[in-house]
Amino acid sequence: MAAGTPWDPVECLECILHARPGLGRGEAQKMIAGDRTRAFVETYARLARGGDPLKGLKERLNRGVKRLAAGLTIQDYEHALRLMATANGVDWGMRGHTYTLEDLVTGRGVVWVPGADTVISAVRSSHRIALLLDNAGEAVVDVIAASWLAQKGHEVTLIARGEPYEVDVTHGEVEELVESLGAGVKVVSTGSRYPAPHPMASPKARRILEETDIVLSKGIANYEAATENPGRWRIVFLLRAKCGPIARQYGVPQGTPLVVAGFTS
Repeated sequence: MAAGTPWDPVECLECILHARPGLGRGEAQKMIAGDRTRAFVETYARLARGGDPLKGLKERLNRGVKRLAAGLTIQDYEHALRLMATANGVDWGMRGHTYTLEDLVTGRGVVWVPGADTVISAVRSSHRIALLLDNAGEAVVDVIAASWLAQKGHEVTLIARGEPYEVDVTHGEVEELVESLGAGVKVVSTGSRYPAPHPMASPKARRILEETDIVLSKGIANYEAATENPGRWRIVFLLRAKCGPIARQYGVPQGTPLVVAGFTS
């Protein structure tokens, strides 16, 4: 895993208060001091009230990126990883972060930790790959990249939340994308609103993380769950440093796309 966790008690408190209108400061402070992932998931469940209030937005994001990505061709492993990292642009309720749809298909400006050769070699040599998905829109790019990896002979499994959470794609939405884009990959649900690295994800999703050769993890929520609940998996984080704590951890300007090896060998 990446060394340490970047979370800042003041900035992270302000983040959840910004994302969850009406949440009391005292309750929020207690929640993020414990299980941060659970704090964000359970407070979103209150807002969602059993439905999916952002379903229309997710559909628009997927349609928009499908248009932008029409004819997109993956050149090599480096290009696939760069695209997945830069595509992590969308985030619902993230303070100080903005994006354009065009940002999701650029592949530019990536910082590699510790270096591109280390990560690319690890992915290339892995037969079984699990890809933990994040937001709608960027998921189009992820499915295209996953399809390219499958064509290269890798066994690729996409893992998505089973129930709605912010603008994250759900298992059902990913299955639709895979079918429409003709990607030869498997799709597995976490069985709940929780991301795969969290203990409350389904045993099947957790087992895939344990048994796969390498895990490609998209976005901050998966990063947060994995760093706070470390497992035996070899993991590569693909995300933008959308918040101050992560930007400071890696010494990059806020918004920088990162490809981070969460392993040492």
